[in-house]
Amino acid sequence: MQLVSGIFHLPFTNLITALTMVPHPAFQIFIDMVEGYMPMPEYDRQLCYDHMEVIHVPKGTVLEAPGNIPQHLYFICGGYLRNFHVNAEGKEVTADLGGPGRFFTSYTHFANRTFSNETIECLTDATLLRVNQKSNEYLYAHGSIIKEFTIQLFSQLMELDKQRVEELTTLTAEQRYLNFMETHPGMLQNVPLQHIASFLGINPGSLSRIRANLVA
Repeated sequence: MQLVSGIFHLPFTNLITALTMVPHPAFQIFIDMVEGYMPMPEYDRQLCYDHMEVIHVPKGTVLEAPGNIPQHLYFICGGYLRNFHVNAEGKEVTADLGGPGRFFTSYTHFANRTFSNETIECLTDATLLRVNQKSNEYLYAHGSIIKEFTIQLFSQLMELDKQRVEELTTLTAEQRYLNFMETHPGMLQNVPLQHIASFLGINPGSLSRIRANLVA
């Protein structure tokens, strides 16, 4: 180590090594989410640093295209994503919307390595952690808490999917929108209204009238 004008300087090669050892701030968002379920040991953190990749993607980017096997599982550190497919009438149907603190992909196709009819796109600029299937399996097999965390997380996601199906069949359109407003306030400012309407199973015109009535 050299001291120049009162400032310590590492030799260039050592400086590069030191910088590469500092995890990207996006990882802390992920760690905080995990620790909402259980403590995350340093060993597991290091596995994630080694096997997950930070990417910054602009609005409109297609992360996973239909007709392919999904290549990555994403964790949203910042921004909003949409999962949609095109139905027999040629209309886009929004199957899922995701914001900060959520995992996101075409889960069944990613896990089973099957071809997907779904598109994963960025609705805003986004900062993401991503992991491919091989690295995901390695984390699952070698992490001390990652397997248990994954089981808990996807059990929760399944319950949320079940709840959404129940709401589609038991709640009115206005009740579904009010629930969405309460549980996903950030999406109202970042997700186009037609995508929210599709996700909630509401005609866009009907949703516009509901919104107008709520502010009247």
